Amino acid sequence: MPFIVTWLLNAVYALLLVAVSPLVLYRRITQGKYRGGWREKLFGRLTRRHPERTCLWFHAVS
Repeated sequence: MPFIVTWLLNAVYALLLVAVSPLVLYRRITQGKYRGGWREKLFGRLTRRHPERTCLWFHAVS
């Protein structure tokens, strides 16, 4: 890809990120569906599982 096309794509992605971020942040604060699981997603902390229950792990690759 030519340099200018790559630069323009990066600029468009950056503008979209800046434009959409406030909306995502607003929805995260006002609605409950974005609240769950952020600590686990960002820091890898998992809740303790019960020793008497079985555990099933899923691993997926996209």
